[in-house]
Amino acid sequence: MNPNLKKRNCTPFFVLFAAFFLFHCLMPHIRDDIVIEQGMDFTSISFDYIRYLIISKYGEWSSRIWINVMTLVMGKLPHLVWIFCDSIMTVLAAWSIFCLTKEADRDEKKEIWFIIALFFLYPFSHMATAGWKATTITYWWTLACGLYAMIPIQRQLQKETILWWEYPLFLLAALYGANQEQMSAVLTGVYGCSLIFLFWKIKNSQEKQKQKTILFLVILFLISFAGFLFALLCPGNSVRIGDETAVWFADYGRITWIQKLEIGISSAGYELFYQGNLCFLVLAGILFWLVQKDYSDWEYRVIAAVPLVTCLVTGVLFPLLSGSLPGLGKWKEALTSYGTITVENYTERFSYLPLIWIGVVIGCLLVTFYLVFENRWKALAMCVIFLIGYASRVVLGFSPTVWASSYRTYLFLYMAVIVLAVFGYQEGIKRKIWTGWSEQILYVMAGVAFASQIFGV
Repeated sequence: MNPNLKKRNCTPFFVLFAAFFLFHCLMPHIRDDIVIEQGMDFTSISFDYIRYLIISKYGEWSSRIWINVMTLVMGKLPHLVWIFCDSIMTVLAAWSIFCLTKEADRDEKKEIWFIIALFFLYPFSHMATAGWKATTITYWWTLACGLYAMIPIQRQLQKETILWWEYPLFLLAALYGANQEQMSAVLTGVYGCSLIFLFWKIKNSQEKQKQKTILFLVILFLISFAGFLFALLCPGNSVRIGDETAVWFADYGRITWIQKLEIGISSAGYELFYQGNLCFLVLAGILFWLVQKDYSDWEYRVIAAVPLVTCLVTGVLFPLLSGSLPGLGKWKEALTSYGTITVENYTERFSYLPLIWIGVVIGCLLVTFYLVFENRWKALAMCVIFLIGYASRVVLGFSPTVWASSYRTYLFLYMAVIVLAVFGYQEGIKRKIWTGWSEQILYVMAGVAFASQIFGV
């Protein structure tokens, strides 16, 4: 990469940092932020206190030991420190996605601006659901660290060298990311699938760098899998689940595993397909446009249109269509605390339609990946990325806080969609199908969405 090009491409990341820094300065102190900050006024951070905190939290409340320590440390430090660190984490997440989607012979600057626009489209207000500090440190920071810890996969695939000082950084990022349950599952899935592919493709390799990088990926996989097991076996998590079940979902113990699975699938599908999700709208629009350009068969065009039309009809165009299509409102409101199919409506045929259509949209989306990406391995990778991201929310159906944890648990699903949109955008650049107006629409939409969040704080 040209050094001058590298320097020039820093501008979008500076813009992202400045925008989020300003946004953070306007955020109020709410919910857990107040509790943490007030509690830390009477506590001094010391090694003995941190050790006590780790042991007590592990046995009584949570497996998120590093996250808990970092939350209290940030509660003790000046508020400006958290603002700076969280803005840096935002840049790290965006930069990591840029690195993970890196390909040769592309317009890097346009791609970076595209990623920045997608970050502006993400509803960052989701990070306020438990308090800005508490939620970002638990979710936003683990996301950024998790994405950064995936970069060795891209280095291996592109046959690039990992510098000596990067190894400890990747290890620390994996340790922090794997301390959050959803991120540990995502990392385990991503590393696992990547290793299977690499072991299959790279046979009898005598190149030292290849062997060294794959060994490092195995270590990262073990760290993420250990984090996943640590969360499953932590006695504090069991205690917390018991307490939270009584508070947030008293009937949770009476729900069957099938109902829990349905809650997970439906909740993820509703957020992605039925609520006018702007990030998914961009992805669906890109895939639809690519298929229209490449295929004249009406069947393929219809398959690619299903996700886009669904997102438009039930989201952006819903206010216009709800009057003429009264059943549409009933469809959007079908999701309850017990899923879309409940004891009260399981005999009604309509109650199954929202769930069935979620399956149809997912199926069309997976087929569209194969239509768009000529490289079948890449198409398979797109399917895996989507399914891992989707599963990161589905597993919340097996937690009594599936609703209490609110929108923050959709974060990893959103990021999977953003990564897929970047890959789709790259395909459009290769085929030279993007016009100036199509990109300008995205930037205007991103600017309006981000401005609305700032004024809505």
